[in-house]
Amino acid sequence: MNSEMVVEAEFDHDTAVVCVCLSNDSSFISSATKNGQLYVWEVTSQCEVFSKNGEYLCHNQSIIYSSTTPVYKMYLVAVHTGKITALLFNEDNKSVISCGADKLVVVTNWQSDCQLRRIFTEHIINCLTWDLEDSIVVGDTDGQIQVWHLNLNVPQYSHKAYQGSITCIVKASNGSIITCGKSNKVTVWKTIR
Repeated sequence: MNSEMVVEAEFDHDTAVVCVCLSNDSSFISSATKNGQLYVWEVTSQCEVFSKNGEYLCHNQSIIYSSTTPVYKMYLVAVHTGKITALLFNEDNKSVISCGADKLVVVTNWQSDCQLRRIFTEHIINCLTWDLEDSIVVGDTDGQIQVWHLNLNVPQYSHKAYQGSITCIVKASNGSIITCGKSNKVTVWKTIR
């Protein structure tokens, strides 16, 4: 059986896209750029568009977007001063947690363009995942795994896991945290509470 992939949607950006994440209910896509811009695309419904000579035009948040394909609702927020390194939607999809080369973790309500929390870190955070409802687990460029409660500005837990940078972190359905990095290892961590 031959399979084929066709483009369902494309989302244009002003500069290089460096990471992307999908909301919990798959109705939003968040993408981030090397210049610190955070985009959230509403993919469940296209915005009001009209076609002119085969080009779709959409007016959204005082900006007109044009494309040769239908346009989706888009929200743009300037969050970081440099490259965004990781993204994650919160449980209700109203906020996005982003980490950047500026050593910031930012929780942004993207619908209101309001920063709810800014946490300064010692090292650049490369990756993150949820731990509990209001805690995240992050991996940084120094090889540290840290657990951050989003209402506090200090890590609850920190562990030097690798000699090099942690490049990826995920949470398994059983609660285990899986990391990998420049140390040429994949490690499964059990959380003891």
